[in-house]
Amino acid sequence: MQECGLQSGVRMGIHDRRYKQLHQQYRINLDWSRFVSRRRQLGEVDPQSLRSHTARYVSQVYSERFGDRSWTFRTDMGNYLLLVCEFQSQPDNRLVLRLYHYAFAQLLDGLDDRTFRLAEGLPMPILVTLYTGEPAWTPPTLPDLMAGPVGSAELFPGFFFDMRHGAEDTIPDEGLLPGLFGIERQTTPEGILRVVEGLHRSLPHPEMRQAIIRFGAATTAAWATVLAGATEEARVEEVWSRIDNMEDFTMHVRELTERRSRELAAALAEGRQKGRQKGRQEGRLEGRLEGRLEGRQEGRQEGRLEALREVAALYLDEVTLDACMEALQRGGTDDAPHAYQVVEVATRADDPARAVEALLRGTAAS
Repeated sequence: MQECGLQSGVRMGIHDRRYKQLHQQYRINLDWSRFVSRRRQLGEVDPQSLRSHTARYVSQVYSERFGDRSWTFRTDMGNYLLLVCEFQSQPDNRLVLRLYHYAFAQLLDGLDDRTFRLAEGLPMPILVTLYTGEPAWTPPTLPDLMAGPVGSAELFPGFFFDMRHGAEDTIPDEGLLPGLFGIERQTTPEGILRVVEGLHRSLPHPEMRQAIIRFGAATTAAWATVLAGATEEARVEEVWSRIDNMEDFTMHVRELTERRSRELAAALAEGRQKGRQKGRQEGRLEGRLEGRLEGRQEGRQEGRLEALREVAALYLDEVTLDACMEALQRGGTDDAPHAYQVVEVATRADDPARAVEALLRGTAAS
């Protein structure tokens, strides 16, 4: 079955590139530095002290080149800090070990090229992880991984953000950071466009405006590649990677939206037909998906569920789809909401099952 929205394989391919590119921007680095410094009461950041560090070493442990972002900065309280930002697109229970390894390797790398000097003191690492994967996930801590008792104190300060599932009050409130979470949490290309438009209007610097557009376009590209199919994936991704202005971004989102609508309509028609066929074959369905369904309740319910599953499967992930189906089975009514309504409500809701059930009850009450 196709996965809803940003399909997992496509998301992983696009995820790292868009975050690494965005975090090359001074403004984003400054916002993160200010957030962690204020949250940990480390003082106000000196904006002139920010220095980006490109990971040039190859890990002998994991035989991989680290490519996430890190930078140093100083505060007015005399703190010298190394912020290590990790972009994680899937659960990995080794995360805390990788982060510590990453931080120590950054310090050693800085000593080797004389960026850091022991005589002057090393910067204290602060570890920030941005997780954008499925499902909702919290990584185990170091004590969780140990077989025996260990101290509970953290080695370095750390922040973990589940950008798509975390509670609203966990979203950083510094500068552009709420906008990044807003883009990540959108469930439609149109939603991404609205957030990018708002950020674009608020930014005075052309380079940063372009970076936000590219980030939004790269996020939306995953939708486009899913619709295009595997054979067209590379070409479609290349098209979206060239978008760097609002006019082009808006045009491509509108075209993508129109295509999604056409495919939804086609899937709806096919779902209706399959629902009818199944009902006729089993002698239980008389009627249709929309409007008042006639015939015995068992046939009506099964036919509607079958048709809706065909429609929703294109746009809902497996967990969400199953939750919606359970809600429909619990709260099914004689007058079914339009399938478009169900898909729209389910994709936008934090709790899809509860939202679909509320929609069904509202239909019954009316």
